[in-house]
Amino acid sequence: MKHLGLMKLLVPIFSFLIFFSVAQNAGATYDPVSRANNIFGIHILFTYEVPKAAELINSSGGDWGYVTIPIQYGDRDLEKWQKFMDDARKHHVIPLIRVATEPYYKDTSVWRKPNDFDIVDFANFLNSLDWPTENRYVLLFNEVNRFDEWGGEPPAPSEYADFVSYAVDAFKARSHDFFIVAGGLDNASPNDGRRYLDNLVYLRRMHGANSDVFKKIDGFSSHSYPNPNFSQAPSTSETEGTLTYKFEVDLIERLSGRTIPVFITETGWNADVLPQSVISEYFRMSMTEIWGKDPRVVAVTPFILESNGGPFDKFTFLKNGSFTNYGLTYQGVQKIKGDPIEAPPLSRYPSHGPLALARLAEAPAKRAGAGAQSAPAIDSKVTSRAVSTAGLSFLAFAFIMDLVIVERKKIPRIVGHNLDHIMLILAFLLFIILERGGSIL
Repeated sequence: MKHLGLMKLLVPIFSFLIFFSVAQNAGATYDPVSRANNIFGIHILFTYEVPKAAELINSSGGDWGYVTIPIQYGDRDLEKWQKFMDDARKHHVIPLIRVATEPYYKDTSVWRKPNDFDIVDFANFLNSLDWPTENRYVLLFNEVNRFDEWGGEPPAPSEYADFVSYAVDAFKARSHDFFIVAGGLDNASPNDGRRYLDNLVYLRRMHGANSDVFKKIDGFSSHSYPNPNFSQAPSTSETEGTLTYKFEVDLIERLSGRTIPVFITETGWNADVLPQSVISEYFRMSMTEIWGKDPRVVAVTPFILESNGGPFDKFTFLKNGSFTNYGLTYQGVQKIKGDPIEAPPLSRYPSHGPLALARLAEAPAKRAGAGAQSAPAIDSKVTSRAVSTAGLSFLAFAFIMDLVIVERKKIPRIVGHNLDHIMLILAFLLFIILERGGSIL
């Protein structure tokens, strides 16, 4: 009888794990240019800027343009970022989320070097959000061919290549809808090997260290700034200019033997040097005659929507509440209506991840309340116990997961990578114990 009781316990556990394993891997990314695609976008810094960004990129016949936005490791606020996703859905904006660390505490002039634990935490967090489109675009950090974007250490293309490969596995283990994009490189970086590496040299060394890395990523991000001094005319031949992306992607395609989508996530001209009328014409030429004519270009998100003063003021599209002249030109260029595959609204309750399960703690109470109205004869004590048990189980799961996330830096990579499944087993065991009044068998 004891063995029979154990089997009764194990069967639902394995059924539970199979369900979640299937749910988390359902779906797959699609080629964004296989459908009508509005390449116009803008780079923003704050989540509340979505409505104003939509005015710029979904104008003149356009719909479903793109925004690039960074999220720092310490800014994983569920309510804040879910509102951002809701706003993106409402205003027909496709998010390109660039994950980032934070200024390094030992030297705040540089950004902390990312690690595997950052990736696991970002993958769990971003998988808990309700995205507006099926493709969930994630960009892996920023200009890592510079020492100040790599913890103050010399650029390490071999290390970044392995890091990208691990990130692809970690995100897609949670959902195949994640569309992983390698981070953009500084196209004007010197090549001293100690503090900087040339962007094309960096890409070659990435491939030399890991020949599969460019076969695994879904897309590549380019910072096609018109250098030097962000002030050169649109060019069809210079490696440091509006065509930077082509040199980068052509190289990646030769090394990997595949065509790869490209996202120009930063570009722009220096308004401290050039008249706004000239910048207006440069944007029009680039969008219609260069970037817009290459079928590999998925999106162009110039830097930046609004600077609010400071060193980026020379790039801003919005100043004192109004669009600049080149902002108005960008707004007025004819666009097309994008037609991305939208994620169904029911993804509000994603099937995997600690934050997703924590949300479900509310569900039993809501269902019990609805049932009480339609069937008042149900014993209120039984209903109350069921609600309390289910709710406590899910909340306990969330508590355990948060605790392990804090302590995970003491856990090897193999455990961290399979952490969700371990926690699901513990959560289900806890549910059974509570359901049986503290007894497993």
